[in-house]
Amino acid sequence: QCIWDSSGKAYGYYDVLATASKLYYDQNSTTKENAFYLASIPTLTNPSVSPTIGGWGETYTFDVYLTDLDKNSNNVSLYKSYDNNTWILIDSKIVTPTYSNYTVSFKETFSCLDYLSGPIVYFKFVTVDQFGFSGESNVINITFTYNNATLQIESYNSSVKRYGNNYEVFVLKVYDSDRLV
Repeated sequence: QCIWDSSGKAYGYYDVLATASKLYYDQNSTTKENAFYLASIPTLTNPSVSPTIGGWGETYTFDVYLTDLDKNSNNVSLYKSYDNNTWILIDSKIVTPTYSNYTVSFKETFSCLDYLSGPIVYFKFVTVDQFGFSGESNVINITFTYNNATLQIESYNSSVKRYGNNYEVFVLKVYDSDRLV
């Protein structure tokens, strides 16, 4: 049995050298290269979203700081929840942080369903590195409001007189100023 103190050691692969010896016997040594990897647990801090209140059709920017001291690839995912209990994956990306507090950003647009299921919707980030170590952020939320839209009369006949079954076409145009459509 061997005990090795990893305190203050560099992250990365390590070799193991085993030596056996006994009086009156030949000594034997065996080296196992890359026998194990000393890794760190990734952390996610300072989750934020901008804006925190707005129409469901607006574009929202989500940011979180990722620190993984051994600088491994991480799958960072953004989740949403309507009840702060059941989580739904929205988006994910693979990132390799090159320094502490590495900013990971997502830009997302939501649907009317998110407003109707909320209007307060919860969000969190989860990261898993290439060795399976994981971390999770604190929960943040957005309060969705009605989407910004305008209504414009496109065409109509101002001299229609209604007698019997006479009908006229009345055309309206709805413009979503959040999505520019």
